[in-house]
Amino acid sequence: EIAQQERQEERRRNREEARRQATVPSGQPPPAEMDAASILLTFPPALRQQVLMDQGEDIMDQLTPEMAAQARALSQHHPPMPQHQGVRSIVTPGQGPPQAAARDNSE
Repeated sequence: EIAQQERQEERRRNREEARRQATVPSGQPPPAEMDAASILLTFPPALRQQVLMDQGEDIMDQLTPEMAAQARALSQHHPPMPQHQGVRSIVTPGQGPPQAAARDNSE
């Protein structure tokens, strides 16, 4: 039984090693991670513009000068929408918004 377990373990190690060698061609370094600008270039133009507008200054230092200029131009033409963080209206099914219910009760 011990010999059988050792053979199974050896086969498992051989499979893992073969899988590892198949994923990384020998002699070549592993592929480099993509930077923010490279990732954005894979997006369709409309989505890229939306991301650039949403990210604002947070991403500028990671962009190429051309993309940073595009992001700045987009933010000038489309000022960011104010965001109300942490504020949500909760509507119970079958009822209207809380403001409407308050108005209805005051009449």
